[in-house]
Amino acid sequence: MIYDSIENIENYKGINENIYRALLHIKQNDFNTCTEGGNMIDGSTLYYNYVKNGETNEFARSSFEAHKKYADIHVDIEGEEIIYVTDISEMTPETEYDPEGDYLMMTGPKTVKIHLKPGYFIVCFPNDIHMPMVAVSDKPAKITKAIYKVKV
Repeated sequence: MIYDSIENIENYKGINENIYRALLHIKQNDFNTCTEGGNMIDGSTLYYNYVKNGETNEFARSSFEAHKKYADIHVDIEGEEIIYVTDISEMTPETEYDPEGDYLMMTGPKTVKIHLKPGYFIVCFPNDIHMPMVAVSDKPAKITKAIYKVKV
């Protein structure tokens, strides 16, 4: 997992070419001109989902998700959220893995709590099981965000 300010993306040049490309895109993208839903950058290797006027969830309505093929990069454009992250070694599967959607729902402890706000990003690698879109102070609120999918 990586959590940092968008201003610091140069620190991550060299760790993975596609992750760095995604971080550059985040820094340079004018999200005001984005199409809601899927936006391709490099086919299935690198794309992002733009969520405009989404809503965060109460903790009780949230769940952990896992991916095997992609790293997720979450960036909030407007609004904020809590994202919990736990290493896969501490988790138990709740569903069968869906290879087409590249997701698996899991359950386990909340190890790391990130309060994500505009100007920051979080990278969740396949071993970083994450619970995004949790409402700050458990009070659902509007949020606009982008979730980058980076094949690793």
